[in-house]
Amino acid sequence: MQVYSIPDAMRQTLIPTLVMVMFATCSTLADVRVEPSFGHPYVVGDRIVFTSVDRTHLIAIDKKGRLQWEMAFPAPIFEQRSDEEFLVQSERHVYKVDVANGTKSQVFVMPENEVLIAGFAKNFLAAADHRFDHNHLRIINPPDFWTAW
Repeated sequence: MQVYSIPDAMRQTLIPTLVMVMFATCSTLADVRVEPSFGHPYVVGDRIVFTSVDRTHLIAIDKKGRLQWEMAFPAPIFEQRSDEEFLVQSERHVYKVDVANGTKSQVFVMPENEVLIAGFAKNFLAAADHRFDHNHLRIINPPDFWTAW
C-alpha cells in the first residue's frame, strides 16, 4: 500500500479554499427575510398619516382607524412636518399636503440630489445633498421657498 502526502504549498492553498467553499455553501442555505413595515406615523389634528410599505402612497386614517384618504406618488416619498405644514418630497418634487381633506399641491422642485429637511418651526427649512461625498447645505426661506443662505 502506497501512502501519498500533499505538499505543504498545496496544503496551504487547499485548506483555505475548502473552508471558503464550506462557508459559502452554508451561507447560501440561510434564510434571510426583510419584513416590510409602514412609515413613521404623524398625528396631525384628528388624522394619523403614514406611508405605505413601498413608500409610494400616503395614507390617512382617523383616530378610530377608518381610512380617510390615500394619495399616490410616482416614486418613494420622504415626508416632513413643520408645525401644521405637511411636506412630501417625491424624487425632486415637493408637495404641500392638506391633511384635513387629502389634497396635494406642488410647491417647488428641488435641485438634483437634494433632500428637504424641515424643522418643527415655521421658520426653518433646509436642503442637503444626499450624496456621501458632497458637503452641501442650504437654508430655504419658507414663505417663498427661495434660498436664503
